Amino acid sequence: MTKILIAQDVSKVFGGLTAVEKVNISIEKGQIAALIGPNGAGKTTFFNALTGVAPATTGKVLFNPNGTEIDITKTGPGKIAKMGIVRTFQNIRLFDQMTVSENIKIALTKNYRESFLDTILRTPKFMKEEERVEDWTNDFLKKFDLYDVKDVQATNLAYGMQRRVEIARAVATEPKVIFLDEPAAGMNPEETNELSKLIKRLQTEFGLTVVLIEHDMSLVMNLAEKIYVLNHGKLIAEGSAADIQADDAVIEAYLGGEHHVKSR
Repeated sequence: MTKILIAQDVSKVFGGLTAVEKVNISIEKGQIAALIGPNGAGKTTFFNALTGVAPATTGKVLFNPNGTEIDITKTGPGKIAKMGIVRTFQNIRLFDQMTVSENIKIALTKNYRESFLDTILRTPKFMKEEERVEDWTNDFLKKFDLYDVKDVQATNLAYGMQRRVEIARAVATEPKVIFLDEPAAGMNPEETNELSKLIKRLQTEFGLTVVLIEHDMSLVMNLAEKIYVLNHGKLIAEGSAADIQADDAVIEAYLGGEHHVKSR
């Protein structure tokens, strides 16, 4: 299988504190992978290093979208997003006062074909382009079961629907890899079940590689084909759900007691 994203000895140091220490992972193209561990283990910091939000202090991050590895270690998040790696955050970041449809259209700016002058003068070319974008957006919203709320302001949606819009907006940029940072946080069981189905669809229908941080072990164990476990900034285990649940170091650090959840 093609390795689409590789981290080589990635470390992140803040002042004298080492938050992530020489972590190595390799994500296969089309895979659903998960990063788990206790609070404060360095998971989000590692995500930030991989996506350019807070670049690695040492080590390398390699991206292989089309058969050629690209070193993105020191690349900014905007450029990384244009290359095909996008992410969501623990706290939902929608444009609250915009409608669902408008939030999706924000992600399509790179696909607009009219010039600035066309926009100002509202030329026939501009009007035709607006119609094209509207049609594309409506079709896209239907794929995410959001068409019926397309004219609703994001702030008025239920929490689970807001998360769905955020993920849809990320997918609208046509990425190759999507990082989801605790997507199930704050969700009820029904919302979590719908989220699980959506994440699987990202893989099967949209052909995306998915990497998630998540504390809901039932969701992780039933979705992730490869799981990486961090503790105190170090990678302590990697493998399938069965491998992870049988690993003594993982059980001691994280999966013991209430966190020990069997996959179905």
